[in-house]
Amino acid sequence: MKDQSTTGGFALRGIRVLDFTWIHAGPSATRILSDQGAQVIKVESDQALSVAGGPASSTARGLGQRHNWNSGKLSISMNMKTPDGASIAKRLVAVSDVVSKFFCGRVMPGWGMDYESIRQINPGIIMLSMSGFGRTGPWRDWVSYGQTLQALGQPAWAGDQRFSTAVSRWNHAGALDPLVESWTLQRSPAEVMELLQAAGIAAGVVQTGADLAEDPQLKHRGFLRQVLDQQGVPRTIESAPYKLSLTPGGVTRGSPEFGAHQTFVLRDILGMSDDELAECAIAGVFE
Repeated sequence: MKDQSTTGGFALRGIRVLDFTWIHAGPSATRILSDQGAQVIKVESDQALSVAGGPASSTARGLGQRHNWNSGKLSISMNMKTPDGASIAKRLVAVSDVVSKFFCGRVMPGWGMDYESIRQINPGIIMLSMSGFGRTGPWRDWVSYGQTLQALGQPAWAGDQRFSTAVSRWNHAGALDPLVESWTLQRSPAEVMELLQAAGIAAGVVQTGADLAEDPQLKHRGFLRQVLDQQGVPRTIESAPYKLSLTPGGVTRGSPEFGAHQTFVLRDILGMSDDELAECAIAGVFE
């Protein structure tokens, strides 16, 4: 176990993560690593903007989850479809401890960066892989999101006669719905939830982001906190989904602007010359 006095409460200080993730589970996982002191280099591209975030946090797409998922990280822009882009990424693999990816099975091999290949570059590298269907099997190259996976079917009850027609499904709904509606209309969503929970019925409020910010349970647990973005604007983000005593960690700064750390990562970490950087920029490597 690392001595807290040498880590300052950050268990992963000194670890470098090359981050190719882009939505929800992937960047949330690497933000946890960042919260624990790892230097996380987020590889982005304006040729493939993520669903939430980029090209700049001041744009509509750059608000919200970009801050939540990427606070504390470094950002570089790299067009991985160019030979020089893939080459620079491999150079980053050589000086990293972890590579995290969130693609279907065919993407990283297409760049020459599947696990077996990056081990040849850096034998001690760890790969964090979060593809929808895993690295093997007939579906390994398929693309998926959480909603798709959660929708995969229940053949055991699909043929049950009780659910076989719309008539049978709604047979008793006519009498029940007005009663439920008349009861819920007299109460707030939170009151309905509390009454149902008191009766032993699992129930929760459907909340907006604004609702979550005022949720008493989340407030009590310190689930949300504010950090300043690169322009000094306070942004509300989630805290770490765990509580550790010796290494509590925590986000140290807001989400980076798109490509904000290009020079630092490529020149200071990789040692690329200004001429190399200029040639790559002209060739479209950093788009």
